[in-house]
Amino acid sequence: MDTGMTQDTAQQPDVENTVPTEEPTATDVATEKTAANAVSEAPVTEPRESTSAEEVPATGPEDPHEEEESMESLLEESLAPRRFHRGEMVEGVIVLKTDKEIVIDIGGKSEGIVPPQDLERLDPEFINSLNVGDTVVAYVLKPEGREGHTVLSLSKARVEYEWRQAQEWQKSGTILEGVVTEANSGGVIVRLGQLRGFIPGSQLERREGTRSDRKEERFASLVGQTLKFKVIEVDKNRRRLILSEKEALKEEREKQRQRLLEELREGEVRHGRVTSLTKFGAFVDLGGVDGLIHISELSWGRVEHPSEVLKVGDEIDVYVLKVDREKGKVNLSLKRLLPKPWETVLERYAIGQVVEGTVTRVLPFGAFVRLDDGIEGLVHISELSQDFVSHPHEVVKEGQRVQARIINIDPDRKRMGLSIKQADEEAYVEIDWDVADEEEAGEGTWEVLEDVTLEESDATATSDTAEVQEAEEETPAEPDTSEESPPGQEGEETNTSS
Repeated sequence: MDTGMTQDTAQQPDVENTVPTEEPTATDVATEKTAANAVSEAPVTEPRESTSAEEVPATGPEDPHEEEESMESLLEESLAPRRFHRGEMVEGVIVLKTDKEIVIDIGGKSEGIVPPQDLERLDPEFINSLNVGDTVVAYVLKPEGREGHTVLSLSKARVEYEWRQAQEWQKSGTILEGVVTEANSGGVIVRLGQLRGFIPGSQLERREGTRSDRKEERFASLVGQTLKFKVIEVDKNRRRLILSEKEALKEEREKQRQRLLEELREGEVRHGRVTSLTKFGAFVDLGGVDGLIHISELSWGRVEHPSEVLKVGDEIDVYVLKVDREKGKVNLSLKRLLPKPWETVLERYAIGQVVEGTVTRVLPFGAFVRLDDGIEGLVHISELSQDFVSHPHEVVKEGQRVQARIINIDPDRKRMGLSIKQADEEAYVEIDWDVADEEEAGEGTWEVLEDVTLEESDATATSDTAEVQEAEEETPAEPDTSEESPPGQEGEETNTSS
C-alpha cells in the first residue's frame, strides 16, 4: 500500500513540474502563428498552382449557376418588347398593305402603323412599288399611339435618308442631274427626291436668262431644263441644300478635255464653235478643248483682225495643225481647208476685170495692191497715172483703197499686173456693161474679157514681174517708156473695142 502511495505521490510532483517548464514563450507563439498561417494558406495556393484534372472540378459547382443566371437575364432582355423613341429610324417588314395604311413589323410589342396622312405625302409610284414582305426603313413619329401601335412615317424616313444621302454626295463629289422646277431672282430650284436644292446664280454656268425688268425672270429660261450639278453645302437643321452647276461642268469639261486631247490627231478636220476673238487669233471649242486659230491661219490673204473673217458663235470646220498634250494646247487652221488663192485665180479673175484693193507697199518702181481674197498685184509706176510720175508716192499711199484693172495674170509665178490709169478707160466701157449684164442675169462669166488683147500692157506687166523679184535692189530707169506706152495702149484698146 505504502509503495503504491509513494508511487502516486512521486508521479504527481513530476507532472506539476513539467507543466511550468513547458509554458510557451513569445517566440514559440509567433512560430505557431506563422505555421498556422502557412497551413491555412496552403489550400488556397494549391488549386492555383495545380493544373491536374482532379482539382479542376473543385470550382465547378459555382460556374453552372452563374451561367444559368446570365442566360436567364439575356432571355428576359430578348423577350422584353423593344422601346422606341421619336425621331428614331427603324427597319421592319411590311405585313399588311391597304389603301389607307401600311402595317410594319418593327420588333416591338405591337406592329407599327403608317397612317393615311403620311401615305398622301408619298409618290403614288413609290407606294405601288411596296409589297407585303418588303423590308423598309421608317421614321418613328409616336413610340406608342392610342391603340398601343407605334406610329410610323415613310415620307419622313425618305426625307431623312435623302439628307444623309446628300451628305454622302457632298463628301464624294458625285455629279448629279436634275430638272429645274422654279426660278427666282437669285437662281433656280432643283428637286432631289423630296428635297429642294438651290443653285445660286453665281454657281450657274448658263446665264442666258430672258432679259426683263423683273428679277424673277432672269433665269426663267432654265425652267424645265436638265442640269448637272454637285452638292456643295448641306445643313439639315436649316433645311439648306446648295448645289453648283459650275463645279460639275468644270469636272466634266476636264474629263472631256483629257479624253479629246488623246483622240485628236494632227492633220484631221474637226467641227467647232468660235468662242472668242482676240487681236492675235480666234479660239474654237472643239467639244471640250479650246483650240487657237492664229491670225495668220485665218486666210490666205492678209487679215488685220480676226473679226474680218469670223464672229463669235460661228460653226466652222478647222484643220488640226498641232496637238501639245503636255501643255494641253491645240493649234488650228482655217485657211488650210480653203483653196490657195493662186490655184483658183483664173476662176475668179480675168484680164480686163476691174477690181478693188488696198495699197500695201509703195516702192520706187510701183505699188502693190492686195485684193480682198489675198491676191497681191503690182501696179507699175507707168500704170499709176496718165501723167508723168517720178515716184509712186505722188499718186498712192499705203492703206489707200483703189480701183485697178487687171492687165496680166500669171498663176504659175503668182504674179498679177494691175493698172490704175486704165480703170476708167473708155475702151472698156462696153465690155464692163456686158459683164455687168451677165452677172445680173446670173451667168457670172468673164469670157468676154479674154478677147481683149493688151499686148503693150502685157509687155509692161511682164517686165514688172521681173522687177518684183528684185524689188529692194533695182529701180527701173525708163521714164520715156512710161510716157510713150499709154498712147499705144489707148490706140490698141480703141481698135479692139471698135
